[in-house]
Amino acid sequence: MEFDLTDLYAKTFGYVAMPYPLGNLSLPDFKGRANNLADALVGKTLLGNTVWMPVVIDNQWLPNTFMNITAQKHIVKTAVTGRSGTVKEIVNIQDYKIQIRGFIIDNETNGYPVDEVEKLHALFEKDISLPIVNNLCEILGINMVVLEALKVPEQIYQNVQAYELTMVSDDDFDVIVK
Repeated sequence: MEFDLTDLYAKTFGYVAMPYPLGNLSLPDFKGRANNLADALVGKTLLGNTVWMPVVIDNQWLPNTFMNITAQKHIVKTAVTGRSGTVKEIVNIQDYKIQIRGFIIDNETNGYPVDEVEKLHALFEKDISLPIVNNLCEILGINMVVLEALKVPEQIYQNVQAYELTMVSDDDFDVIVK
């Protein structure tokens, strides 16, 4: 059975995004290829929008994904007496918030994709920072993530399982004890 992923995504999540032109869906080796946004998004100006784009977390390819990345600054606002408005002090950029939505589809047996759902669950249960490989993440300097939430919503078809992963970026820090 074949599915129109854009239609499936719209029925499941209520949103339609522009597809990333993949061609062959084998595990890509794209680390280091994304030297600019035009290369990563094939000339489209979609920064901030949801796009089809391959994602690999801890050497596990996530199938049929859409990704949203949100960045936010931590700003301290101080009111000053006798003046309207506030004085703003930009403290830092907070962790990037990443949401990945996708589908696990079993086209071989047309049964429920048990093995792939178990792999996704095992990935989520890891209590460590995990490496992520994705063109847009690479452009934004995101190399590691911590998985915060996994949602496995109801099925539309017997051989299709939708999933949502929520995560935040993570950086390695060196602690020097003197």
